[in-house]
Amino acid sequence: MTQLKKKRIGLYARVSTEMQTDGYSIQGQLNQLKDYCQFQGYEVVNEYTDRGISGKTTQRPELQRMLKDANDGKLDCIMVYKTNRLARNTSDLLNIVEELYKINVEFFSLTEKIEIASSTGKLMLQILASFSEFERNTIVENVYNGQRQRAIEGYYQGNLPLGYDKVPDSKKELMINQHEANIVKYIFESYAKGHGYRKIANALNHKGYVTKKGKPFSISSITYIISNPFYIGKIQFAKYRHWSDKRRKGLNEEPIIADGKHAPII
Repeated sequence: MTQLKKKRIGLYARVSTEMQTDGYSIQGQLNQLKDYCQFQGYEVVNEYTDRGISGKTTQRPELQRMLKDANDGKLDCIMVYKTNRLARNTSDLLNIVEELYKINVEFFSLTEKIEIASSTGKLMLQILASFSEFERNTIVENVYNGQRQRAIEGYYQGNLPLGYDKVPDSKKELMINQHEANIVKYIFESYAKGHGYRKIANALNHKGYVTKKGKPFSISSITYIISNPFYIGKIQFAKYRHWSDKRRKGLNEEPIIADGKHAPII
């Protein structure tokens, strides 16, 4: 990095839900960045941290705040611990860095020693961005394949559905919670009698019953229970696949339906 002394530096750090175990804690990133700046005599004017947000989207509060500060002339350089902290999508990363370059704000990666002032630095950034995106896609694919296999084997994944608890000392097995199971039965029985979702929800709320998360019943929560094959002993996986540009889930025409290891309530 050239002539960064006396320049105003913004530090950016991020951890995402899918990268919590990769060793890059927020504080760990910031500590190394601040140590480096102190050693070089650079001035850190602000820190920006996005917690629990994936690098596959640029709509992160602190990232947007940092970019606004850069556009407002409050920063001369943005420094990250590693390029994939800024973005994991190649095009996103290159677009962000290009925008910074246009407003004369430098970008520097501590571990990869990349700066964009030279053509070599730009080439290295493109290569690292491509590897970063490949790594993320591989992680997502491996996670999906593992979840798919567990579903085929009949094991439930995700938040516990109403009517079930985990078997003590077991990570996979579920057992029926009789009190909650009675609520589930009431929902199905009421629906079979022709009652609408709103009427069923109102009746449950009037009786003082709550969802698994301790919230009042709603039309959506009743709809979810009625349409969930889990209650007849089935496991459904990949009902939704692929996100559109508007971040809306699309229905999967061929979801996995398998016999579950759990006992049915209905």
